[in-house]
Amino acid sequence: GQELSASEFTQQVKGLVQAGATVLGGGCGTTPEHIMELRKWIDQSPALPEIEPEDVLIAANATSAMFLQEKTIALSEPIPCSTDLADDLIDAEDGEGNVALVEVKSSEDAYELAMQVHMSPLPVAIRAADSESLETALLLYQGRAIVDSKSDVEEKTLRHLADWYGAIVY
Repeated sequence: GQELSASEFTQQVKGLVQAGATVLGGGCGTTPEHIMELRKWIDQSPALPEIEPEDVLIAANATSAMFLQEKTIALSEPIPCSTDLADDLIDAEDGEGNVALVEVKSSEDAYELAMQVHMSPLPVAIRAADSESLETALLLYQGRAIVDSKSDVEEKTLRHLADWYGAIVY
């Protein structure tokens, strides 16, 4: 990976703090200058509002974790699975939502989502047409998925599958 300067490191950590992180630090490549710059920012910052853990949802894909506050989630317009899904996921960042809503209507769609979801700059929510499509999507999804509660799946089954695969129901 590319090393960050002390000020770039502090900018990255600011985003994590605003998303609710309460434990801060560094890893490989972090120098005393990084920690001093971070400490300077902490000392100069006003107190952040308290965030209850149950207000924060943690979704993830294969490459990153995303911290979401339930009250601020806005789903995009539904995006159909297709061979253009990667481009559509990238384009969703310019839309109204802060979570890309992907329609999964078959096992083939679930596979297409699994192959292209890493391209999304936004967290992804799955709206499934049936329980088989939902289960396949959750099985193939690398990370912690968001499942749209408006999926065409009986609520008890939807919640069971979400619990089984560790997904978030929104």
